[in-house]
Amino acid sequence: MKDTERKSKNKFRALCELHQQLTHIFLGFLYENNADMSDLFNAEYTYTDYMDSFKDIDSLRKGVAFMLNAVEKIHKSNMPKSDVEKAKSFIINNMANPITVKDVADHVNLSAEYFTKLFKRETGQNIKEYIALSKVSAAKEMLEHSSLSVGMIALELGYSYFSHFTQVFKKYENMTPSEYRSKHTGS
Repeated sequence: MKDTERKSKNKFRALCELHQQLTHIFLGFLYENNADMSDLFNAEYTYTDYMDSFKDIDSLRKGVAFMLNAVEKIHKSNMPKSDVEKAKSFIINNMANPITVKDVADHVNLSAEYFTKLFKRETGQNIKEYIALSKVSAAKEMLEHSSLSVGMIALELGYSYFSHFTQVFKKYENMTPSEYRSKHTGS
């Protein structure tokens, strides 16, 4: 009986040591990658759940799976963005400006011709169309959720001429911005 107890205590101690070692490695990885631990835990799997995961082999397995998923998530978020992803971010962050293909290509340090082909190959979409659709999407949000005039929305989205904004909007939505607002807000 005492032999069984001793073996059980040794197994428990080994689980505790393994948990400590894994936690040390995990926390070191979080620190090195400037990851915020509070972003990793949620109501489904709390920090307390993780710290209690050394009590038996099943909970330890769940804790290790959690750590591996967290490491993968952090690793993916730290991976350098592709040129196309950088371009999309640039477009979103510069919505208030007129954006040309050359502006976007310059941002990712590629020629406009090469970047146009790269964007089409990776997304299946024309870059000019992507820029226009991004602005139309932003315009739709503004039309539905703000009281800005259509002219102000055009200016907010980098269009110097109201008529050009209306023309682009109508091309993709088959209605003018004013018609869209009336249809989607009841005003």
